[in-house]
Amino acid sequence: MIDDNYEKIKREIVFEKAAKAIKEDPKNWIKQLEDIGFEYFDDDYDISSGDSIRLIP
Repeated sequence: MIDDNYEKIKREIVFEKAAKAIKEDPKNWIKQLEDIGFEYFDDDYDISSGDSIRLIP
C-alpha cells in the first residue's frame, strides 16, 4: 500500500512538473523537460547515426 501511494504521488509530481514546463515555454518544451530530468530521443531518427530523440523520465 505504501509503495502504491509513493508511486502515485511520484507520477503526479512528474506530471505536474512536465505540464508546468511546457506551459511556461511551449516553443522550447524539449529544453524545459530536459531541465527537469527528462532525456529526449527522436524515434523517427536513424539510430545507426548515433543520435536519438525520445523523452524518458
